Amino acid sequence: MFVHCRFSQQVWLRLRQWSKANFPVPDCSFNCTEDWRLAARELAPKHLRSDFDTFTILVHWQIWKERNSRVFQQKFHTVDRVFEIIVEELQSWRAAGCVASL
Repeated sequence: MFVHCRFSQQVWLRLRQWSKANFPVPDCSFNCTEDWRLAARELAPKHLRSDFDTFTILVHWQIWKERNSRVFQQKFHTVDRVFEIIVEELQSWRAAGCVASL
C-alpha cells in the first residue's frame, strides 16, 4: 500500500515537489516500504535524517488514515487534500519542535 499504490505515489510526488527534496518516489522498483525508506534516507544529508524519519512516519500515518477512512467510512479525499493535511500537520509538528528543517 505504501510503495506500490498509485495514490500513495502521487502523494509522495506532491510532497517531493513541495519540499524540493531529491528523494525517490516509492514505486514498483522497491520490494517494500523499508527498501524504499532506506534508499530515500541514504540520500538525505546526515544532519536531516532524523527529520526525514519523522516526516516519513507522518506521511505513512496520513496515508494509513486515508485508507481506513475509505474502507470503513466510505469517505474519500483527493491526493491534493491528503497533501494539504500532511503539510498542515507538518507545520504543527514543526511548531511543537518535533522537526526542525522540513
